[in-house]
Amino acid sequence: MKIEDEIKSNSFFTPTRLKSLYSDFENLQIINPEGYEANVHAWNDLLVSLLMKGYFAPASSLSIPALSLSQSLSIPQYGKPRALALVLTELVKRHALIPYSHFRSESRSYYELMETTTVRYSDYISPKKWLDWSLSAVFHKEFHAGTSKGGELTPENYIDWNLLVCVGTEVETKLRKMLHSYSSRLYGIEEFSSLLHSLGVVPSLSQIDIDILRTFLSRDRGFLYVISHPEGETYIKVYPNSKEEKFFTEEDIAIIMLKKSIINYENRQAQLDLKLAETNTKIKNLLGKESDKPRVLKLLQTRKLFTKSYERCSNSLLQLEEVLLKMNDATDNVDMMKVLSQSTNALKIINSKVDLGRLDTIIGDLDENTQLTNEISESLGGLVSISDDEIEEEFQNLQRSTHANEQKRLELDKSPHTKQLDRSESDKLISKLRDLEIKPQDHVVEERQNKDSAREEGGHIYNTSEVEAPEHEPLAN
Repeated sequence: MKIEDEIKSNSFFTPTRLKSLYSDFENLQIINPEGYEANVHAWNDLLVSLLMKGYFAPASSLSIPALSLSQSLSIPQYGKPRALALVLTELVKRHALIPYSHFRSESRSYYELMETTTVRYSDYISPKKWLDWSLSAVFHKEFHAGTSKGGELTPENYIDWNLLVCVGTEVETKLRKMLHSYSSRLYGIEEFSSLLHSLGVVPSLSQIDIDILRTFLSRDRGFLYVISHPEGETYIKVYPNSKEEKFFTEEDIAIIMLKKSIINYENRQAQLDLKLAETNTKIKNLLGKESDKPRVLKLLQTRKLFTKSYERCSNSLLQLEEVLLKMNDATDNVDMMKVLSQSTNALKIINSKVDLGRLDTIIGDLDENTQLTNEISESLGGLVSISDDEIEEEFQNLQRSTHANEQKRLELDKSPHTKQLDRSESDKLISKLRDLEIKPQDHVVEERQNKDSAREEGGHIYNTSEVEAPEHEPLAN
C-alpha cells in the first residue's frame, strides 16, 4: 500500500479534516487550541504508524527521516503538508519524537529523561502542562525542525522512543542467548553490525539504525560497553550484568582482532570455493574439444593454484580457531580461579566464626542433657509400662483362634451332607426352570387373530415389514 493510501485509511485523516491538516494551522494555537491539539495528535499518529509499518525503510526502520518527508506525505488534492515543520517541532518539544542528533549527544540515560518528560495526550489540554512547556522553552534551547517558517525541513531523523525500546529489548534478549563463551562478548563494529542484521528483528537496518541501537544498548540499557581506539577502530563488549564495572583489557582487544582475522579467512575461503566451482564448470564445458586443449590446460593450472591457496587458507583458519578456543579456555580458567579464591575466602570467614574449644563444651552439654532427657522419659514411662508376658500370651491366643477357625472351614468343605444339600438345591432350581412357560400377552394374541382373519378373507399380499415373527414354543417339561 502506498503512503497516500495509508493517509486516507487513517481514522484521523478524514475527508472533512484533510484541508485543515494540510494547511498552515499555526494560528489555531490562539484562536482554536483544541483544533490545534487535534491536528498535532493526528500527525503524530500517522507518522508513528508509517514508521512502524516500515514505510521509511531502507533509509531507516527506527527513525523518521526528514529528507524528502514533505514530498512523501503530499497528496494530489492539497499537495505538501504546510505545517509539517511546526508539527515535528511540537512533537520534539513534548518528547513524542527524539531528534537523532540530540539522542546521540545526550550523556544521560533517556529512560530518566522520558520518565520526567513523558507526555500523554490528556496533557495537551492541561493548563499546568502548557505552563511547564512554556518555562522549558524559556530556560532551554529550543529545537526547530524547519529552516524558516513554512520552509524546508532541516536534515534530521526523528526517533520514536516506544518503538526503539521494543526493538532494542528484543535485540538484547537475542544477544543474551548467544553468550556461550567469553569471546562471544567481544565484537568489532563490523562484526557487530553483521550480527544485528542476522538477528532479523526488523526487516532492514541502516547505518543510522545500527548507531541508534548501539547507543541505546550501551548508554540506556548498560548492556554494551563501547570504546573508540586511537587507530579508528570501535570495540564493543557485552555486559550481561549492567551494574558490573565496565572496562577493556589488551586481551579483549587481542580477541577482537583474532575474531576479525577469522572472519577475513572465512570470507577468503568462501571466495576460493566459488572460484574453484567456476573453474571446474569451465573445464567440464571445454572437455572433449581438441581445439580448446590449451585453454583446458591453463584452467587446470589455475585450479591447482586455487586448490593450494584454499588448503593454506583452511589450515590458517583452523589454527586461528584453535587459538581462539584456547583463549576461551584460558579465560574460563581465570574465572574458575577467581571463584575458587572467593569461595576459599568465604569458607575461611565462615569457619572463623566457629570456636572449637566452645564447640567441645557445647557437644558435652548436649550429650549430658540428652542422657538426662532419656532418664526422665524412662522414669515417666515406667508408670504405664506393659508386661512382655501379657503381650506374648495375647499373641498365642490369636494364633490358636485363627487355627481353630481354619480347621472348621476345612471340615465343612469335606462333609457329604453339605454336598448333598448343594445338589438338592441345584435340582430344585432346574425343576422350576422346566415348569416355566412363555405365553404371549392377550393384546398380542388378539392382534394376531385379526390379521389371520383378514388374510383368509381377502388373500391380501403383505410386505416383509408386516410379517410377524413366529411365536415362542413353550419349553419342554
